[in-house]
Parts: sequence; C-alpha cells; structure tokens
Amino acid sequence: AELILTNNKLATKAGTLPGTWTDMLPFNQHLQKLHLGGNNITYPGLMKLFQAMARNNSITELNLDANSFDRYPPNAPHTEIVNFLENNTTVTSLSMVKMYLRDDILRKIGEGLRLNRSLRTLVAHNNEVTYAGVGELARCLQENNTLQVLDLSCTSVQSSEEHYMQAYKNLIDLSN
Repeated sequence: AELILTNNKLATKAGTLPGTWTDMLPFNQHLQKLHLGGNNITYPGLMKLFQAMARNNSITELNLDANSFDRYPPNAPHTEIVNFLENNTTVTSLSMVKMYLRDDILRKIGEGLRLNRSLRTLVAHNNEVTYAGVGELARCLQENNTLQVLDLSCTSVQSSEEHYMQAYKNLIDLSN
C-alpha cells in the first residue's frame, strides 16, 4: 500500500508527528510507500521518525522532502539517522529534498550507509551541504556496494571549481 500525505501539516506545534504515527511504524506490515513531505516536521520529529523506522519491516520508499533539519542543538549526535540506516533492511529509496541538510547530518547519513545493504536510492538535492560534506560521504561509501543513485545537486557544493571537482571525483571513483 502507498500513503501520500504530502503538505497535510501533520506535525504538532512541537514539530513532531502525533505519537500514534511513530508508535504504529515499527509494527505496520502493510504500508510500503510513505510520503510525508511538507508536513512541518522539524528536527525532534524527524529523529523520532527515524527511530521508529529503524524497526519497520515493510516500508520500501520514504519521502520526507521539505521538512526541516534547520534547527537543532549544537553538536547533536544525530544517532537516530545512523541507527535507522544501519538497522532498517527494507527502505530502498529515501528522499530528503529541501530539508536544510548540512554537512554534519550528511556525515551521519554516510556513517549509517557504511553498514546499510538495502538503500539503493538517496535523493537529497537542494540542501546546504558543501564539498567537505560530500567528501566525507564519499569516504563512508567506500564500504557500501548497494547505493546506486545519489542526488546531491545544490549550489552550496560549488564553492570553488577545484573543491567541487574533487568532491565529485571522489564519488565517481567509488562508483567504478
């Protein structure tokens, strides 16, 4: 089954989904595609969602586009993202477009992808990553043979042509 709830403003004032959502996800066996884009889910809500998704065994496609990672505590560990990517074995496609992702979160995504053997597509364009974040992701992906599609298109990566080319050269070298 596919559930499309894009732009329904599902998040509470605290930026989280109602508890019944995150409580249901680990046990749901029927839902395969979940679209939660544009629902005003903020950092705390996304962390709870990733925590629940780490135990989900049915969803193969997760779309979180246009929710927001823009405000979180300094030096936040983002362990929920790592645990989700390390432990979930069913999500093959993850979309995180226009979520204000920065290098520290991209680094954690890379850490989770080191052990991930299910995610084949990661779409994360129009975020705020830089060439340094892309370089760190590339190093993490050396241990991942599953990811086939990676979209990190954004202008913030292009701070200088030399850095831009080096970051993407690293990714291209990994794909060979």
